[in-house]
Amino acid sequence: MNPLKHSEALQRYNYPGNVRELENIIARGCAVSSGDSIELSHLSENLRLQNGTTLPGKGEKIPTLEEQEEIYIRWVLSELDGNQTAAATVLGINRSSLWRKLKTYQEKE
Repeated sequence: MNPLKHSEALQRYNYPGNVRELENIIARGCAVSSGDSIELSHLSENLRLQNGTTLPGKGEKIPTLEEQEEIYIRWVLSELDGNQTAAATVLGINRSSLWRKLKTYQEKE
C-alpha cells in the first residue's frame, strides 16, 4: 500500500456528495477490505476511475454479489445514521433479516 498515493487520490477526487460521499467511500473500503488497510481497489469505482485505476475485469477483482450486497446494506445504514428499522424498510427486508446479515458481516471481520 502506498499511503501517499491513496491520500492524493482522495484529495483529488471531486466529491459531488460532499462529506457524506467521503464517508461512504471510506465505509465501502472498510467493508470490502480483508486486512488492516484499505487499498485503492477497495474504494469507490468513481474515485478509482477519476484517478486512472483499471476498470473491473481489466486486472481488478470484481466484487461478488454477496460483497455488493454488504456494501449496499452498509451504505443504506450510513445514509440512515445507523437506524436498522428504517434501513430494513428501505431494503425491503424485515429487521431480523437485516440483523442476521449484519451479524454475519461482523463475524467475517
